[in-house]
Amino acid sequence: MATFDYFGESFAYAEEFPTFEYAEFAEALADGEDSESTRATGVALRFAVGCVAEKDRARFRRVSRQHRAKAEDWMKVSAGWTAEETERPTGLPSDSSDGQPSIAETSESKPVASVTSLPEPTKPRLVRPDLALAAARSLPA
Repeated sequence: MATFDYFGESFAYAEEFPTFEYAEFAEALADGEDSESTRATGVALRFAVGCVAEKDRARFRRVSRQHRAKAEDWMKVSAGWTAEETERPTGLPSDSSDGQPSIAETSESKPVASVTSLPEPTKPRLVRPDLALAAARSLPA
């Protein structure tokens, strides 16, 4: 279990991410809450406490009170938990190979169809000159 220093004392991070506390924090941000408001301060404290191992939470609150901790201090704890978590392995390695299988360099794609020649354009046969004139006038210039 990873640990962190907070006002000169060592604390253990929680094993599980504090999802509910994070959701409250995100909700306060989405609501445009002022960082100095009572709600924002309370949400930041709950999020930080959620990042601390349960066995250390009462002591964390006591140390926070003694040192008159602020939201900035609690956000450092939360950010530290996130940084610790991203450095952990995501799970046990699998027995599958990494990435996609390589393709032999000699492989070439073969065309599905090829065009060998195009038919010669044919000139339309005009049966009625008056219709041909009308059609020609209807075309844009």
